[in-house]
Order: sequence, then structure tokens, then C-alpha cells
Amino acid sequence: MKIKKRILVLGDDLTFFQSAKDFMANSSTEVSYAMSVKEALNYLLSSEYCIVIICISLSVDSSIEFFRLVRETYLMPILVIAPKLRVSEKVALFHAGANACLERPVDAALCAAQARSLIQLYSDAKLADKKVFG
Repeated sequence: MKIKKRILVLGDDLTFFQSAKDFMANSSTEVSYAMSVKEALNYLLSSEYCIVIICISLSVDSSIEFFRLVRETYLMPILVIAPKLRVSEKVALFHAGANACLERPVDAALCAAQARSLIQLYSDAKLADKKVFG
């Protein structure tokens, strides 16, 4: 039996969530949506996810601590969807734990392709880890 991949999307843009779900959900991939950091943490505590997609709408600074917490606690990739950012803001996101950053407006197909690429990298790393240490 093949294990289902889980994707967690955090944000307040339901239109984006529906697009992401349309592009990424299938018989082997489940997409969950959290509207708050607290809800996202509850999802992360209850299941294993292959990637977290975080849609930030305002300040990068307000999201940095959440990125750090996720990065320190979980190994899955973090894909950030953000408004137009200054280079220093992007650098701060990467230093806090983001693996990729796309700016709005983002094409849902491009987001799905980036997410699949990061999921594959994560899955390959987990498999290699099991072969070496398992």
C-alpha cells in the first residue's frame, strides 16, 4: 500500500488554497488547509507532512518565528508565497528556514511544480537516510 503524501497550506487566501488543492491533490496526495498558526501547529502535531506552503500577506517579521519553529522541529520543506519582497526580506525568510519563495501573484501550476520538486527532494532524502541508518 502506497503511503499518502500530505501537504499543509497555511494562510488566509481560500482562493489560493482551492487552486493549490486542484493542482496538487490526487489519489496519493492529500492537501490540508490551516487559517492560523495555531491550527497549522495542530495539523503538524497530528500527522506527518511532506511540505508546508505558507502564504504570508503582511509583514515578513511576523512570520519569521513560525518558520524557525517549524524548521527546528520538522524536516519537511517550507515553500513561502509572499507579496513583492525586498531582497533583505527574502534573505530573512531563507535564514529562518524557508526552502523556496514565490511572489504573488503566483501561478498555481508553478507553485505546484515547485512543491512537487521539494517533496521529491524530501522523499529522496528520507529514503536515503533509511538506507544509510535504517
